[in-house]
Amino acid sequence: MARISASIVVPAYNQKDKLEGCVLAVQQSLKAAGINDFEVIIAEDGSRDGSFEEAKRLWRKYPFVKVSHVNKKTGRGSAVCRGFYESSGDVVAYIDADQATETSHLPALLAAAKKTGIATGSRYLRTSNTSRGVRRLLFSRVFNWLVRIILGSKVSDHQCGFKAFRKNVAKDLCARAREKHWLWDTEVLVLAQKQGLTVSEIPVVWREQGNTTVRLKNDIWEMFWGIIRLRQRLGRG
Repeated sequence: MARISASIVVPAYNQKDKLEGCVLAVQQSLKAAGINDFEVIIAEDGSRDGSFEEAKRLWRKYPFVKVSHVNKKTGRGSAVCRGFYESSGDVVAYIDADQATETSHLPALLAAAKKTGIATGSRYLRTSNTSRGVRRLLFSRVFNWLVRIILGSKVSDHQCGFKAFRKNVAKDLCARAREKHWLWDTEVLVLAQKQGLTVSEIPVVWREQGNTTVRLKNDIWEMFWGIIRLRQRLGRG
């Protein structure tokens, strides 16, 4: 088998209409940067809208596409880790299917992860370009502030759905993490820092998607209680 340098995981729960656009955007961004030895893994997570069938169609159409599937929803964190475990790349990354984060940043994300072990997109760096509603912006700012205060993190943006890891780092963090859904993103960044890793943050262009699967009212409480869970389990600093 040909060596694969990068594996890009696309977690998918009811994302049928977005999958092909995301796959093609990833392909274009990587090839534009001269990265040709890559794979895209659609980590389908028990969707009810035909996403699995669409993923299989893309697998038949594009030789660089692979599909990972479960019959019942397990959560974004679990889907991402499943994709990482089934990947072949030296460096692994994930991007949300809605492409809220522009895929053009993938080469920089992969290069940063290869250097430090873990990298994440940040919507709050000086050169980032972000567009989102006031309520979500306020929630995000407060959430990240609480994570830094309560958990001792030094990262500016924990929940951006755009992260990359050296393969061995990804497997280790997935084995240690206990969160299965959205809070997984924060947990792995906190765990990485506790292990002495430097988390590279790269600026991104990010646009809020109107049909996001984030349920603001419910997820706000889950995220804040999640910080308390992480504090009890991981401590601070």
